Amino acid sequence: MKPLLTTKLNLPALSKYLVSRQDLIMQLNQGLDKRLTLVSAPAGYGKSTLIVEWLNTINIPYCWLSLDKKDNDPVRFLTYLIQALKKIDINIGKTIQTLLASPQLPAFEVLITNLINDLAKLSSTFVLVVDDYHLINEQKIHTIIQYLLDCQSLSLNLVLITRQDPPFNLSRLRVAHQLTDIRAKDLKFKLSEVEDFFKNKMSLSLKQQDIAILANRTEGWIASLQLAAISLQKKNQQAINRFINSFGGSHRHVIDYLFEEVIKELNQDIYIFLCQTAILDSLNPALCNAITGREDSARMLSLLKESNLFVIPLDQEYNFYRYHQLFAEYLLTELDKEEKNTLHLKAANYLEKEGYLIEAINHAIAANTTSKAIALIEKVADNLFQNGEIKTLVNLIDLLPQEDIREDINLNFYKIIGLFFDGQVQEAEFHLSMLIDNSTVVEKSGFLGRCKLLQVLFNIIKGETSFYKLAKESLDLIDKSDYFFYSGALLTIGWAEASRGRIKESIDAFNRALFTGKKLEQPFIALIALINLALNLIKHGERKKAKALCQQGLRYFVDQGGQLLPIAEVIYITLGMVAFEGNKLKEAKEYLIKGIKLVEQLGLTHLYSEAKLYLASVYYALGERNETLEILQELYDFSKVIDFSYLITRIENYKIELYLKEGNLELALENYANESNACANQIYIRILLAQQNFEKALELLQTIEENTKQQENYRNLITIHLLQSYALKGLGAKDKAIKYLKEALSIAAPEEFYRSFIEDGQPITQLLSEVKSLAPTFVSNVIKQFDKNSKVNENNEKLIEPLSDRELEILQLIAQGYSNKGIAKELFITVGTTKWHIHNLYGKLGVNRRAQAINKARKLKLI
Repeated sequence: MKPLLTTKLNLPALSKYLVSRQDLIMQLNQGLDKRLTLVSAPAGYGKSTLIVEWLNTINIPYCWLSLDKKDNDPVRFLTYLIQALKKIDINIGKTIQTLLASPQLPAFEVLITNLINDLAKLSSTFVLVVDDYHLINEQKIHTIIQYLLDCQSLSLNLVLITRQDPPFNLSRLRVAHQLTDIRAKDLKFKLSEVEDFFKNKMSLSLKQQDIAILANRTEGWIASLQLAAISLQKKNQQAINRFINSFGGSHRHVIDYLFEEVIKELNQDIYIFLCQTAILDSLNPALCNAITGREDSARMLSLLKESNLFVIPLDQEYNFYRYHQLFAEYLLTELDKEEKNTLHLKAANYLEKEGYLIEAINHAIAANTTSKAIALIEKVADNLFQNGEIKTLVNLIDLLPQEDIREDINLNFYKIIGLFFDGQVQEAEFHLSMLIDNSTVVEKSGFLGRCKLLQVLFNIIKGETSFYKLAKESLDLIDKSDYFFYSGALLTIGWAEASRGRIKESIDAFNRALFTGKKLEQPFIALIALINLALNLIKHGERKKAKALCQQGLRYFVDQGGQLLPIAEVIYITLGMVAFEGNKLKEAKEYLIKGIKLVEQLGLTHLYSEAKLYLASVYYALGERNETLEILQELYDFSKVIDFSYLITRIENYKIELYLKEGNLELALENYANESNACANQIYIRILLAQQNFEKALELLQTIEENTKQQENYRNLITIHLLQSYALKGLGAKDKAIKYLKEALSIAAPEEFYRSFIEDGQPITQLLSEVKSLAPTFVSNVIKQFDKNSKVNENNEKLIEPLSDRELEILQLIAQGYSNKGIAKELFITVGTTKWHIHNLYGKLGVNRRAQAINKARKLKLI
């Protein structure tokens, strides 16, 4: 497909026959501080011309967007809207453009919020003009505009040009004095303007009485006055009298009569050219040459413009034009059905050759060449789907006869995808099952593979975990040259392998998906593959490799200016996890918060929940217990809403683990439910260790160790070996305890998996000192962290009222020279909250100033 049609974003050129509308321009200027300017009137009232003239007089930034029926796809509409707004500020919409380029769109509200946030950064007033808004019937697009109107913080004057009122609450805007309302009655030419038009612009010597009659009979309707002026050229007074006396009545009657008068005065060559090119929404010389068989269309278009024959330039360079809608409608009545079909087919062939496939499809459908239209839709379908323009794809399919859709498996397939993304999952599943049963589908292995891939995705969304067989069937059937769907199948294989505990195999699948995603130049697929690859590398004990992969991703996923693609911020999730495992807690917190914001917008449920659980662990490691519990509650509420039972179980087990860390065995037992999943088994082992039932714990650990080794989950194996070492130490089997400790150290030290040792190694500190020679730096750092935690807790308890975790954190930042504002930014709290905490810690330390607080804290070895 071709890139954006720039003519939709260009300000149309003004005609040399323009009658200036100074009163209306003054009204428009007065409305600049209002949210909406509505110019609503039937065709032929000069709506667009008025706004173009006004924009040429103002000294504030503006942008222009002309709409057509194809813009009823929210993705397409937003794409053009953002491109228009970039004329105000090139940075507008960077995040949204990246999100729109992916097949999985975030919640629509997220896109709108991103757009509003970008616009809110603009300090000076600007004008956004949206022309032909009456062509829009998609509710989501109305919602976008409504959001823009509702946001009072925007320095935006929105101008809607339309033939009918949009479905907004105009009364509320009117009452709030936020609406400039220009209607047909305002746009009608006054007598003085009619006189100016005929005498000064069209150079017609008409009597004052004749001008008054024309003004009265046309009721100031600009289109009919223009036609009348064209008809009156070269007429003598007697002919003028006959002309003036011969028409009247309704607008439709007047316009038909006037068109007839104009057409009969044209030479045959111009008439034929007008009729043939009337089928086009947008005219340029090459396209006109293609459908008319001429070679001088550039000259003809220029002649029409000079003759004021209802041809409207769409750019300042006069490369593109369109006919006035009323004129085009009349010209089309001069063609019979066969002539229209022939012209539409020629247009379709030319546009296909030039790469404007969507426009070509519309002409092929208008030509009643269904087979060509289907062939073109199938040619463009993958591209539209991969770029998120699913609504456009479905709309094109819906233009075809229903029997043709039913008989074509490819059209059916994309219709099902449309149902799925429209939220009609059950109906999509029903139609997919029928499609798979189709004998034609069974014979086409590659296509059957695509269908099975959809089935896998349906299963994943429903929370099912046993889908490896179906995912494997899909991968085996899809041709490797079908890069997009093949990479999608690789992703599902990776997830399936990971859910089966086959980590090495999942790494291989995600590696291949990353390669094909890059080859396809699909950043969304490549990034999803990269994130999952990094997650499984961490599980595989390859923390440094995961870190290098993420850093490489940050260098790779950039725009032409070298700036990180907004969607690539998802990499910060895994960088945060890597940092946490290496005990870089502040770094982990910063990365995770940044990445979570994006995955929440994208609706990546599994990654979002995994990242939030890691963030909860970071907060707890930093001593921020309340923040940890808040995150767990948020996740619990979230999992209830989406009916994610697996996540609920993980949260409940996570809380039990916290109770055990805090020595609250009674509360842990009260909340523990004996379940068979691996996570619950590890919780049960920790309960047994807390009860000093070392033998039973070792028995269970032996089973889990075997399974973990088989899965090659070396990150988990570190923890298991540490727990085994602790249990054996409890039983007095020191040599065996040291053996397992050495095994844990051999995995953790080279990859700097500090957190596992810091969280589970303190009970065996003495043993750890005995194996220090195996990894001196690693063991020293772990023991230093143990000592630091112990001293801070011990000295803090010496205070009459110990400092809270948050106060200790603020005290550290004060010692580092942070201002109140800097502390607030670092901790994501308000300046007022910061001051409140500082006031409390001053009181507990018995000091009045920062320097005193730092000195007292150092004496107590709190910092």
